[in-house]
Amino acid sequence: IAHYSNVAMVKVSRDYDRERFNLMIRDFGFTQMTGIELPGEVRGVLPDLPGMNELEFATLSFGQGFTCNLLQLAFAYQAVANRGVLNKPYLVREIRQGKKVKYQAKPLRVRRVIDSDLAKEISDILCGVVDGGSGSEAKLEGIRIAGKTGTAQKVVGGRYSNTAVITTFIGYFPADAPQYLVAIMLDEPKKGMWASAIAAPVFKRVAQSICQMNSSQYAVK
Repeated sequence: IAHYSNVAMVKVSRDYDRERFNLMIRDFGFTQMTGIELPGEVRGVLPDLPGMNELEFATLSFGQGFTCNLLQLAFAYQAVANRGVLNKPYLVREIRQGKKVKYQAKPLRVRRVIDSDLAKEISDILCGVVDGGSGSEAKLEGIRIAGKTGTAQKVVGGRYSNTAVITTFIGYFPADAPQYLVAIMLDEPKKGMWASAIAAPVFKRVAQSICQMNSSQYAVK
């Protein structure tokens, strides 16, 4: 995972139970509406797993063959950061009139996706991505970051394009007690096509800005 090996994921997928894999994808929120207070959200599409051939299922194991939006992807990472519990996202935390709080959003638990021990293991793996893998350009000295790069081919004319891509980097910090999650997406970047070199540095700059705004809490380089 740290070195973005699709080959390794395909080999691991040979031991997957398709029904459990299908349920896990949905438990993490893919193909489901997040319920965010914005119009136009779409569910995304997951093919029929029982009807897939071996090649289609193998590529699905590393994320190719189904669609989601960036919020759904961030939603899944949030469950890992939140010790395995998926919470409904919201746009506005609080509305004030003067010193009086007129509205305050309350976290709404959706479901537990994985147990806390497994969530901790996944966080450690994602820290390895940043510490010495494809996400090294997102690394901040003094703060442990858990995150992952993503480079997805776009569909053009009914076929996957070899040049049009979407790059992402999603990470959260501090990894041991997360307070912030940042999701970066670049649609058809013009300078390169790998998230490790494009999206990860953008995440780093955003994370640095967050830390500078909270300089009393974080000291980073």
